[in-house]
Amino acid sequence: MVTGDIEVLGGFEGKHIKIWGHNGDKFLSVRPYQKNGRNFYWFGFGGANVDVAKAASSRDVLLQGFYETIGKDYIMFGELKACSAWRANIRMVNKFGEGRVFVVGDAAHVHSPAGGQGMNSGVQDAVHPAPQMPINLGWKLSLVQRNLAPKTLLDTYTSERLPVIASMLNKTTQMMDKIFTTDQTKVGGASWNRESETLMFGINYRSSSIALDERYKPEAVDPYRSGMDGSVRAGDRAPNAIGAGKKSLFDFFDSVSHTVIVFGPDLGVSEVREAVSRYPAELIRIVVVYPPGVEIASDSDTGVFIDGEGQAYRHYQVEKDRRMVIVVRPDGYIGAVVRDATGMKEYFNCVFL
Repeated sequence: MVTGDIEVLGGFEGKHIKIWGHNGDKFLSVRPYQKNGRNFYWFGFGGANVDVAKAASSRDVLLQGFYETIGKDYIMFGELKACSAWRANIRMVNKFGEGRVFVVGDAAHVHSPAGGQGMNSGVQDAVHPAPQMPINLGWKLSLVQRNLAPKTLLDTYTSERLPVIASMLNKTTQMMDKIFTTDQTKVGGASWNRESETLMFGINYRSSSIALDERYKPEAVDPYRSGMDGSVRAGDRAPNAIGAGKKSLFDFFDSVSHTVIVFGPDLGVSEVREAVSRYPAELIRIVVVYPPGVEIASDSDTGVFIDGEGQAYRHYQVEKDRRMVIVVRPDGYIGAVVRDATGMKEYFNCVFL
């Protein structure tokens, strides 16, 4: 299609994106904006019956196509500020890092814009300063650079992210094919439907070499569909919970620390503390989840979460009479689901030196 920016002198509607026509013939999509007191449309113009190269090379041909698609000429166009032919660019690397070189975001993968997933995927590759923003490379690179983790930890950047990106490229390409179909019987509302995968809450690393789960056997799953089987496993995005006083479990997480969540009547907190004592204190946080009605103060070594409505036990699928230790990675994903401090040690032995 032809894409660009054009000034609007009359008939400007500055509130909503508008679309005329369809890809089976001609279509025009405009997004209004203002700059320096002037009105503009960003536009996308194309379709089966549009000579894209010709329209991109001539303002007169372009405007003629606009009016044919709109069906009337109530909009008066002014200066054509930018104009070029656009074609979908869909590609990815075969690995995300080698030696001391890593690629992230658009350098690693380029998406069709149909799914709106490119920027989110790129941010999740690398690093973001806000807590709860899924990151992958950043925390691993930090540990290796500080000589706290083996260099092999960096290999999991490729092994974890590559299946996720490959799957999303397939999904967004399928969306693009539906949107830009020339089959007039399939053009319209259904082509713009978005499946749950585009929300990206189901992204998972269940098959990762550093995921440890003592409740479930390792199992391959669609990289975007964790939780569809009703389970919560190592490699899944850690769920939140709201406790007493509206305190959020996410409040204990940050983008540099592993968070160890301890459940159970016989909490075994002392064993957990002892197991993590060999690591720098700022890299591991301990949070103890207590059932409703318990009043207990936290100390300098542990956080306390009172599970006021049982959300933490429910969301992490922990039975009230069972001990369970959940280790959440700095990127907000569950690294380990284990029964006690012994399993937790096994996980940390995979991550730290």
